[in-house]
Amino acid sequence: MLNLLRKNASSWIIKFLLSAIVIVFVFWGIGSYSQKQITEAAFVNGEPISIEEFNNAYMNSLEQMKKTFGENLNEDLIKAMDLKRQALNRLISYKLFLQEANKIGLRATNSEITEKIIKMPVFQNNGKFDKKIYFNLLQRSSISPAEFEKMQAEEIVMEKFKELIFSSIKLSDIEIEEWFKWENSKIKFDYVLFEPEKIELQANDEEIKTFYEQNKNNYIGEPKIKVQFIYFNPEKYKSKVQINDDEIKEYFEIHKDNFEKPKTIEARHILIRVAEDAPNSDVEKAHTKIIDILKMAKEEKQDFAELAKKYSEGPSKDNGGSIGEFKKEDMVPSFSDAAFALNAGEISEPVRTPFGWHIIKVEKVNEESIKTIEDSKQDIEKILKTEMSKNLAYDEAEATLELCYKGDDISKIAQAKNFEYHSTEFFTRQEPPKAIKDKAKFVSTAFNLPIMEISNIEDFDDGYYILQPIERQEGIIPELETIKEKVKNDFIQKKKAEAALKNSEEFLAELKKGESMEALCKKFNLTVKNSGFMKRGDAVPELGNETPLKDAAFSLSDKNKYPDAPIRGKQGYFVIEFKEKQESDMKELETERTKIVDSILIEKKIKMFDKLQAELKEKNKDKIKIKISLD
Repeated sequence: MLNLLRKNASSWIIKFLLSAIVIVFVFWGIGSYSQKQITEAAFVNGEPISIEEFNNAYMNSLEQMKKTFGENLNEDLIKAMDLKRQALNRLISYKLFLQEANKIGLRATNSEITEKIIKMPVFQNNGKFDKKIYFNLLQRSSISPAEFEKMQAEEIVMEKFKELIFSSIKLSDIEIEEWFKWENSKIKFDYVLFEPEKIELQANDEEIKTFYEQNKNNYIGEPKIKVQFIYFNPEKYKSKVQINDDEIKEYFEIHKDNFEKPKTIEARHILIRVAEDAPNSDVEKAHTKIIDILKMAKEEKQDFAELAKKYSEGPSKDNGGSIGEFKKEDMVPSFSDAAFALNAGEISEPVRTPFGWHIIKVEKVNEESIKTIEDSKQDIEKILKTEMSKNLAYDEAEATLELCYKGDDISKIAQAKNFEYHSTEFFTRQEPPKAIKDKAKFVSTAFNLPIMEISNIEDFDDGYYILQPIERQEGIIPELETIKEKVKNDFIQKKKAEAALKNSEEFLAELKKGESMEALCKKFNLTVKNSGFMKRGDAVPELGNETPLKDAAFSLSDKNKYPDAPIRGKQGYFVIEFKEKQESDMKELETERTKIVDSILIEKKIKMFDKLQAELKEKNKDKIKIKISLD
């Protein structure tokens, strides 16, 4: 693939892209930015990946995991997913891709960088690029213009690189047909489930003791660590911040939209559902029903919220039809037009939307308002004080870190500078210090530092920290008596799983000898269930997305009705019997073609990128030097 790229580069890319360009600050002739020396996380062909880049990539991964797993995200899960290694691998791959793109002559021109930046909405005022906003926002984000523009240049090069490698992807009609057949064929099978939880088992003291002796290492206690840290609390820097009128005015001009509030209303509605393409008879039937409810609300003066609870077919039924506060553009036009034409307390005539027939009661009208700079002054001052105090706290943390890198113990620095200093008691990954806001990140940082090594500046959602682990206690194996109940439960769970597997194997063996599934179910006190016709992407009825079960089922046929062994699923072991297969209806191919082509192209692009990534890593394996611990 690498040879293919180099061969095609000159013919595919316009000649002017091949000229070497050194990225400096493109706008208005400002020169390059000088950064302080920082520690590197890795080198790729001599090019560094800084600790800062690595930390940012790792924290982005951590934030994504927080959104996905919420409160279930803990240190064990973070470690199991190996987020640090993933983050560094992504950065290494990115460097390799950029280096390969440079080798084949891909560049970002000054005009391309300029065009990309001036089109970014965040830098625009009334739809036009605003140089003042540009500098201001970069300054607030502690990013130099040269640094930011280098990032944009790299993004442009990466887009060109992807376009180039993806341009070689071809798709044949045969591939499309095969994909359609694979995706749309259906299968029907019978299955029985052997659930370990339904097996009754006991354990005696001798069995528990033997199991404990054989599995002692599974019960090693968690390691503990003691940490000292300096805390830079932004709140303590607020007294040093002075905000002048020019700064307030500048903030107001940049964020004018934040001080404009459009008209909103607060309302309730009652919905009688009818499909958008329903026959006229169904539409009229629903209309008659909503008219009857409207009479109860208007003429009989019945409570609208109670009527909604009784008759509405919408998701807001249980809340008395309340849909809260909304702007006009938040709802479909027919609904919004009717609602925004009402005064508080008024009820609309029936309104038709794609969901059905509605009647709407407006409870409150919040008129449009635009705050002046005088109205907003206190709010802006508060925002700026918070922002600037964080900057001051970070600046002091940065200056302190420079001292730490010279070998000073952080407790001595804290004492000399009169900083806020703390030393924790021993804590585990599962029980971090209570005072820390972002406990998962604090624990991850602390446990991944060698003893007496000093961390980077860390933000744990309540300010900036510099950490230093000062003592560590490795986990020990507790005495059996202290964990006997846990060992007993583990032993019983293991024996139940073994028994369920053994029973399922016996069941399958009898089935293959010719015994019917129904007869065997009576013997094993089980129930046969049927999947019904289902595609590969469908959930198994009553079970959900049991992928191993579906994969096994689609491998069966009339000639091979049973799997080689029971299938391990989420709830236990499955034995299945093939019943029937339904081939794809090729008449539907044309209506699905666009979606199929998109799906195949995405898959091919992922595979191609993965293949290229593997090639580049193998080719450069001796030139990739990792400088940090990822354990």
